[in-house]
Amino acid sequence: MRKRIFRIIMSLAILLLVILSGMLAYSYFNVERAVSRSYQKSGLKAAENGSKEEVLKGKKPLVVLLMGTDTGALGRDYEGRTDSIMVLVLNPRTKKSTIVSIERDFQVNFPQYPQYSPSKINAAYTYGGVKLLSQTLDRYFKIPVNTYALINMGGMKSIIDQLGGVDITPLFEL
Repeated sequence: MRKRIFRIIMSLAILLLVILSGMLAYSYFNVERAVSRSYQKSGLKAAENGSKEEVLKGKKPLVVLLMGTDTGALGRDYEGRTDSIMVLVLNPRTKKSTIVSIERDFQVNFPQYPQYSPSKINAAYTYGGVKLLSQTLDRYFKIPVNTYALINMGGMKSIIDQLGGVDITPLFEL
């Protein structure tokens, strides 16, 4: 009788482990697929201070352009503008990092797009993608971008949903 109960308990434990493993694998592959579909080449050439690999090996600062757009959610499928523009500098020599937010309404001229100049800096992404925004930052602020990260609201929603969502409980009722 004990052997039978032990076998039943072990069978249930193994079944539960297989189901749990399957659910975790499914979630992992969905997040991985969402992230891999979001990768696009930017057209950025290695910055004056080198590619990100060269920079990190040489103990030079790594400059990462961080951008956020409002596209991809609520039916928005146009190119969009970068509502958030930040520059992250990781300095392996001093072991410090700095992050600076660029005012999206900063007025700039785009030599490649004179018909749209002057314009707000957040329009650079709409006209020429990451490459034009990077060139504009280098031109106006002398910031040589090594790499970038871009997220849109649709991508953010998809990743959060794949991880199980976020429950928000308001502290106050209106």
